[in-house]
Amino acid sequence: MSQLGIDPRELVRFSDWVAATWLAASPSVALCDLKHGDLSRWLAAIDSMPQIPTETWSYGRKVAIGRKAEVADQSVINDALEALVPWRKGPFALFGCDIDAEWRSDMKWDRLSQHVSFADASVIDIGCGNGYYAFRMLGRGARSILGFEQNLLYALQAMLFVYYTQARICVLPIRYTSAIPSDSADVVVSMGVLYHQSNPQAHLRDAYHLCHYKSEFLLETLIADTDIRHPQRYANMKNVSLIPSIDTITFMLSQAGFNDVQLIDVNQTTQLEQRRTKWMPFYSLEQALCEDDINVTVEGLPAPKRAIFLARK
Repeated sequence: MSQLGIDPRELVRFSDWVAATWLAASPSVALCDLKHGDLSRWLAAIDSMPQIPTETWSYGRKVAIGRKAEVADQSVINDALEALVPWRKGPFALFGCDIDAEWRSDMKWDRLSQHVSFADASVIDIGCGNGYYAFRMLGRGARSILGFEQNLLYALQAMLFVYYTQARICVLPIRYTSAIPSDSADVVVSMGVLYHQSNPQAHLRDAYHLCHYKSEFLLETLIADTDIRHPQRYANMKNVSLIPSIDTITFMLSQAGFNDVQLIDVNQTTQLEQRRTKWMPFYSLEQALCEDDINVTVEGLPAPKRAIFLARK
């Protein structure tokens, strides 16, 4: 697959490839201009991996790329992937090295995938993280996925897996409003993003404008029985603007212009789905909940509950 400008039979060094790929996708994304204290360390770790294109991959419950037998020294893969900690979404595997990420994202995928058809769809994924869901969408027949992820590490993690597969995915390390695509998408996705927006209504309006007539919009977000506005912290998170009720989200989607708003799932997050692992050894859900009552956060607010909505333009 040469849509990203590389012959899959001959890989170049990852840092050169991702720089060229990002610049081709958006002239505003120059790798040399991106500022992060760990960027050179991350790139060095990835560049230490073998340049061995593989034709073995699976986009199932575990997004698995390559076979263990294709790599002479497994420690090179393991050490490089450990240098990219934390891994928030997964599970992934690369050349036999399993990445047990913080989130069992396959569980959320099971809750939403039966409601959305990705067959031959172009997808825009806002806040796509490290690309786990993008690969699952590809496995369901998506034509292409354009992701936006401001966290540079997560964007690099996603592009690492694209590098080895030349999948029809591009994840840009910028805010989605910085490079509005010229073409609207068949499916627009926003998962785990709304409550971090200083203006949630504007976020939904922006998503609406990324859709064409009859596009589907998939929204997944934290919810509460009654709106929680501007908490100082929520479940140890500082950057939470609004945790809305189901009624509030339904109203906001309608105000943004969406039709046929459907609530397709409500689920309280458990420690089976989100937990600390070797690949994400920092604070997770267990540390966000009250020791005496898992239904209450350490701030005394209702424990995380998430809802999935599907709407159309």
